[in-house]
Amino acid sequence: MKGIDKTYFILILLLSIPIGYLILPKYYGQFSDLITFLSILIGFQITAISILFNSRIVNVLYDNKNKSYKTELHRLKSYFKYAINYELISVVLLLTFPKEFSFSIFDYQLIFYKSYFVLPIILGSIFCFLKISNEFFRIFILPRNEK
Repeated sequence: MKGIDKTYFILILLLSIPIGYLILPKYYGQFSDLITFLSILIGFQITAISILFNSRIVNVLYDNKNKSYKTELHRLKSYFKYAINYELISVVLLLTFPKEFSFSIFDYQLIFYKSYFVLPIILGSIFCFLKISNEFFRIFILPRNEK
């Protein structure tokens, strides 16, 4: 992602951390459901890439120029890359981090709970999904020159 898209993505992540801290319990018990949700999103995105790869719309997207991304195909590739990488990193983070971990800064003990990641993961994944879906809805009406 580039430009305003990246700014919105980072802003969503930064705002969702303190909101998640306030509204979610310290011991969140539905991590397996969140991992399932992320796995479904990843599967949808890989399926969409494979369908798009076998379509003639790729030529049309490559021919349409874009200021920020070079072409519309590069833009779509960037959205897919960010979404899949973000969701994959989120799954690994949810699987490997303990429910709580503590560390010290200047003789002050801080406890960080894995539940603090839940809202940023959900909102970041939804943002990426919506960006990809909006692109697909936008290109849905483009002529594909199929015979």
